[in-house]
Amino acid sequence: MRLMILSVFALLGACEQSTEKRVEFPVAPDRADILQTVDAFFLALGAGDADAMEMLHSSVALNVRNAPDDETKLRYHSLQELTDQMRNDDFPVVRERYWDPIVLQRAGLAVAWMPYSIDVNDARLHCGVDVFNLSKHDDGWKIDALSFTIEPSACDELEPEKTTQTHPNYSALDAMED
Repeated sequence: MRLMILSVFALLGACEQSTEKRVEFPVAPDRADILQTVDAFFLALGAGDADAMEMLHSSVALNVRNAPDDETKLRYHSLQELTDQMRNDDFPVVRERYWDPIVLQRAGLAVAWMPYSIDVNDARLHCGVDVFNLSKHDDGWKIDALSFTIEPSACDELEPEKTTQTHPNYSALDAMED
């Protein structure tokens, strides 16, 4: 018994000594530019502007959908497929808003993670979390992948307080529609 107790203390001591070194990530130096790309993506989506959308992502950008309540849970598409769908005259009016983004950057790579809500033709569709992977090019930040969850029952949990600033600003698009 005494040997077992000593072994437990030795194990605990070894765990304490082998703590992992944690990297502290500073504020992303290009945070504003990265979020400007994300905002431009949603504004292009909201306007149904396939040409603007195409300028924002790489030619091989991936679109990953995760719907926890769906039997097929994960679906993979190219972001170009969404862009091509936008060229259809029947593309719905989409307003996706996000808040409290977390942006990490190291050199020319970045990740932007944010909760969101999406309305289609003025009706709430669902909420979830968007994750953008971006890379820096000579002409700015481009989206390499967009992954998102679809969580219709999580809106109460994820939606921000009324005082929280949401992005992007759709006022110019809304004025054009009036």
